[in-house]
Amino acid sequence: MPGKIRSNLLRRGFDKPSNGVQIVRVILDSLADAYAEAVRGFEAVTGTKIQKLNVVGGGSQNQLLCQLTANSTGLPVVAGPVEATALGNLMTQAGAHSAGPATLTEQRSFIRKIFKPTIYLPAE
Repeated sequence: MPGKIRSNLLRRGFDKPSNGVQIVRVILDSLADAYAEAVRGFEAVTGTKIQKLNVVGGGSQNQLLCQLTANSTGLPVVAGPVEATALGNLMTQAGAHSAGPATLTEQRSFIRKIFKPTIYLPAE
């Protein structure tokens, strides 16, 4: 994959990354730009202005990716929790069996009390 990334960058007139660190940076910048493009597309299609972006799962642990995403989108990025899918499943089942908060609003509030998100603000 690094060879394909280098070839693609050269074909587009960019300098070739010379090491793994530069390749990782290209990948993270590309992801952040893709998130920004998706946000703009969503706003254009729905006519709704997005106020913040929630990042969950493994990507929420990558501080540089979250900061680049905030910078690229111009939006605050709320990162976490890492295990959002499993946690959402657990909360839904607990709520359905009266073993936890029943409504989505209550479940989200409960999760926010236990898993403090990290917030990344756009920087110049």
